[in-house]
Amino acid sequence: MIKINLFPPEASNRFTPRMGKGTNWGEAHETRLTKCFIRTTEDPSVVTAQDGAQFTGKLATIFNDGLPQKEERTAKALRNKFGTISRDVSKFIAAFKKAKSVEHSGWNEEQYIEAALSIYKAMEENGAADFSYLHCWHLMRHHPKWSEDAANKKTKTKKGD
Repeated sequence: MIKINLFPPEASNRFTPRMGKGTNWGEAHETRLTKCFIRTTEDPSVVTAQDGAQFTGKLATIFNDGLPQKEERTAKALRNKFGTISRDVSKFIAAFKKAKSVEHSGWNEEQYIEAALSIYKAMEENGAADFSYLHCWHLMRHHPKWSEDAANKKTKTKKGD
């Protein structure tokens, strides 16, 4: 019987070992990432003249500036994490909009947020997921991309199509 080595020794040296999982994201790092993302997107010198790689590279530079090396994140990790944050914040914006669509006499902002949290949970499959990025939403909600006005424009555009 002839044995064939599918992975000769010289070939195995060409592959880089998988990078281990980084440290868990905490609220402080999520807040930092959100602030850095907003800062990077609102930079007037590069807002329209940057591609995805330039953007995430700049984001990584700003995010990692001043952090201990063990807390630094790769551009890919930042892009992926912010993608998750942005997706969930967009869902929460829809829930918040729905909560505010029914006026309740005497309700304050916090009560509408609590109602939106309940709506968000009901929107999730089997109601299993709580909204984990309220701290990010508070930062993002007043910026054009995530404002209620932007959500209203998207809804009107979709209805008009």
